[in-house]
Amino acid sequence: MKTKILKAKAAMLAILFAACGNHAADTATADTTSAQPQELQPGVTIYTVNDTLQVAALQDVANEMSRDLFVGSFDDSLLLQLMPTASTPSAINTFLALTPKRTILFDAGLGPQAGGTLLQKLEALGRTPADVDAVCLTHLHGDHIGGLLTDGQATFPNATLYLSITEDTACTPTGSLARMADLWAQVRQAYNGRVVTFADSANLFDGLAQTIPAPGHTPGHTLFLVGNCLLAGDIIHAQDLQLEHPDFCARYDQDPRTAVVTRKHILALAFQKGYIFCDAHCYNPFITL
Repeated sequence: MKTKILKAKAAMLAILFAACGNHAADTATADTTSAQPQELQPGVTIYTVNDTLQVAALQDVANEMSRDLFVGSFDDSLLLQLMPTASTPSAINTFLALTPKRTILFDAGLGPQAGGTLLQKLEALGRTPADVDAVCLTHLHGDHIGGLLTDGQATFPNATLYLSITEDTACTPTGSLARMADLWAQVRQAYNGRVVTFADSANLFDGLAQTIPAPGHTPGHTLFLVGNCLLAGDIIHAQDLQLEHPDFCARYDQDPRTAVVTRKHILALAFQKGYIFCDAHCYNPFITL
């Protein structure tokens, strides 16, 4: 792992000077702490940002990303060298921000009906679904919103949902995310008007979370900066491949060209600002680039 991170840091230096775009370049560096993430149990890791804020990574499932997902996206001969086996370790992570007054979930995983374990991980932190007062969504793919419903009802009965208005608009029967429209319509109905949309960059919860537009994976794909933790959604799908070689795209990226530009920009931003990189599909949920 140490060797891979050192290689990734070298790659970040190159990306930093090549990154395109400036939509998040002026985001301020967050306050940091010398504390290290602590694994409370397998799949539950907590990081103390400061005296009033903790961020917990809750692994919904551990899985693998197939090499075939990246074929044709950049350089197939290099891909075979970098991924000599048929798959690489991955995960589906959700994140939880804990303050004395708030319990805010970032993405909701697959849901128990699809094998997700988010609710058990919440219990390990002494929280129940009713304690969650907000759920912020990076985007509307099923592995991020499936856990919002349990038997057709709102899993988090007291929560308000927050997402990009661009993503919300795309997830309609005629939008570019039409395949998710039925599920999203069920979620909207279950949460009975408790859905808030935001445009581009926004400050949520009195500045606790800052949104960063990150299009490419989906039109309204959004990252959240919480303290010094950059909750990065689906910037990365295969940690051991894409941190060093961000030109590779999984087929899940709806607009690959934009996704590559965004990925390079976000990785360079995290490296430059010293943010802890927290991606939904990295098996290591807290990465210092």
